[in-house]
Formats: sequence, structure tokens, C-alpha cells
Amino acid sequence: MFNISLMLFVAFSGVYLWQSGLPQLSHLVILFTSTIFISKVKTIPFTKSYLFLFAFLIYSFVINFYYFVIYEDLQFIISSIQVFFNFYLLIIVVGILGKIDNAYSSIVFGVVIGYTIQWFVLLFGFGNYTLYPRYSGTFNDPNQMAFWLLSTYSIFLSLKDRVKINNYFSIFLHLSFLIFIAMTISRSAILAIVFFTVVFFLWKILKSNKIYFFLLSLLVLLFLSIVPLFLQHTSDNIVLDRLTNLELEKQADERGYTRFSEYPEYTILGSGQGEHKRFNSKKDPDFLNVEMHTTWGGLLFYYGLFGFISIAIFLLTVLVKVSSFNRIVLLSTFVYGISTYSFRTPIFWFLLAVFISIGLTMRKENNNLINNK
Repeated sequence: MFNISLMLFVAFSGVYLWQSGLPQLSHLVILFTSTIFISKVKTIPFTKSYLFLFAFLIYSFVINFYYFVIYEDLQFIISSIQVFFNFYLLIIVVGILGKIDNAYSSIVFGVVIGYTIQWFVLLFGFGNYTLYPRYSGTFNDPNQMAFWLLSTYSIFLSLKDRVKINNYFSIFLHLSFLIFIAMTISRSAILAIVFFTVVFFLWKILKSNKIYFFLLSLLVLLFLSIVPLFLQHTSDNIVLDRLTNLELEKQADERGYTRFSEYPEYTILGSGQGEHKRFNSKKDPDFLNVEMHTTWGGLLFYYGLFGFISIAIFLLTVLVKVSSFNRIVLLSTFVYGISTYSFRTPIFWFLLAVFISIGLTMRKENNNLINNK
């Protein structure tokens, strides 16, 4: 049952039936599964690294409630609920992965189903073009789709050597990822891919593995060849302008980085995550009353140094316990967060849960190896 639940969560994590912030199908799946899991195991495994995440959870609730009392904006409460749900999702998934067999295979198969759903939606004309010509698929926004693709593909890359996956499925996932990412025209995703490619090449240079060089080169060339196809069918070079004409000052303002210079008093304790219109210092009538478009800048600004450091230490504990390759994969998703706020997305926390589980599995394998000697 739990294998099926994990598969369904991943498969439907890319299907948004309602607007962002509301519970989706995948959320309901994990809530139902967690109820069954808790009733059976009675206790949930709790690692020391969770303490840093728990500290962030408590602090985020305190700071958001404080500003809710002042501004009476429900977004503060919603933000805290999202943090709690994601923390809950993480510890439940890690617990499930530690208790059942063949869970990794179910997750990878869920990724295959998820990508199949996206192809079905595209080919039958149900896909969403929220910001034409950028493709959003089953999401409300192309950046949401791009991050889901990046997260699920990262899950696949981290697990592919631990499960038996058909070569055709593997090729299907590689090609689907590249094609759909190109269609979203997400600069944040391209930045993450560039980071992964460069760091991976440098890592392979140290290991001198020519086969990986060859395969990776083919994938990069394929990706670069797909992009021009979309450029040719785009009027007025909208896509090309988006990828090349970057006004750094404007981008810094739109993504919220300028808030640090305009409102430095919030850097220490945090501003809470809500009532964003209070940061419209220029009284711009077109100001978007939305969150900052950066995960790391947002965490620091919303939750101050204490919140940011708590999360940073927790993520560091995840990174140090996995292999070098998986470290590169996970860091690539972090790079995406430089220019887009992806922290609250459940698939990101599911990704973290998978990596934590991999780290725990590696430690068990190493202990068994030592004991056998």
C-alpha cells in the first residue's frame, strides 16, 4: 500500500487542479497515507538534524503570528501552515522509506507516470500557456512546472543506480525533461542545468571517466539543439529576448533583492511572510503584492538570520551524508532557488526526504560493510 501511495504522490504532484497554495491531489494522498502509517508504526523516526528544522518551524510561526496580529493578513498564517505541512511530509516520507522495501522503485515509476501525464496533457491540447509562449502544462505558472521537472528529474538521477529501470524508461525520462524544460523557458531552471553541467564536468575530470563525458555531451548538445526549434516558431523573438536581455537592476528589484537595502531592519529578525505591499517603497501602482522571487533571499528576509541559519544547517546535514554525485544534483535544485521562490513546494520536501533516506541507507551499508570485515 505504501509503495502505491508514494508512486501516486509523485505521479500526481505535477497536477494542479486548483490555484497555488490550495491542497492538491498529491497532498491528499500523502495525508491519507501518513494517517495509516502513524496508526501502524505508532512512532516516527526523528533524527538530530530535524532539530534545526523544528527550530525554524517554531520561529517561523512566532514571527508570522506577530505580524499577523499587526497587519491582520491571513497570508502570515497560511505561510506557517505550509511550513508545518512540508515538515510533516518530510518526516513521514523518511519514515515510510525506512520501513518498506522497493520504495525507491515505486518513486521512480511515479516519475515515469508523472512525465507520461504531462505528455498526455500536451499532445491532447490540455496544456496551460499562462505566460505565452512559455508552457505551464498542468501547473498555474511555467516556473512551477520547471521546478517540478527539476525536482522529479533530480529524484530520478539520485535513485537510478539503486533501482532496476528499463533503459527505454530512462531515455524517456531524459528526453522528456529536456523537452519540457525548454518549453517552460525558465531562466532559473537553465541556470540550475548550467550549474549541474559545469560542476559535473569538473567532477568527472577529476575521476577521468570518458564514458560519462560522452553521454553528458550528447545530452547537452540535444538540449541546445531543442531551444532553437522553439525560437524559430516564436514571433518577435520573445524567447530570445527573455534569455538574453537581462536587466540586472530590474531583475534584482522584481525578485525582491532590493528589499535588503530598502528595509535592512528586517534582516536580523525577519519580516514575516505576508502583507507584501508594505514593501512598495516607490508607491508604484503596478507593484505586485507577491512574495520575493528568491528562495534564499526570501528565507533571510522573511525569517531573519536565525531562521536562515537554521535551514542552512539542516540542508548542510543532508548534503554531507550523500554521495558526491547526489550532492551535485541537490545543489542544482538549490541554485534554482537563487531567482525563484521554491521553498514551500511539497515536491522539494519530498526530494529532501529521498536524499535523507539515501544518506541513512548509505550509513547502514557502510556499517554492514565494516561489520562484515
